[in-house]
Amino acid sequence: YYGSVHRGAGYLSQLSTELFETARADVAAFLGCRADDELVFTRSTTDSLNLLAAALPEGCEVYVFET
Repeated sequence: YYGSVHRGAGYLSQLSTELFETARADVAAFLGCRADDELVFTRSTTDSLNLLAAALPEGCEVYVFET
């Protein structure tokens, strides 16, 4: 499907948003996230690490999974 996630009122945008949020809930359940946890999808590892480095205060714990 092609539609802007969280950015439109049209059918495909609404469908894409629903599928995106379902995927987020599925991944959160798989990872065992709590209701107050945040789950963020990014474009790449570099994007993820840059976002994390800019957002977290010094002294926070960061978990990295190796594949």
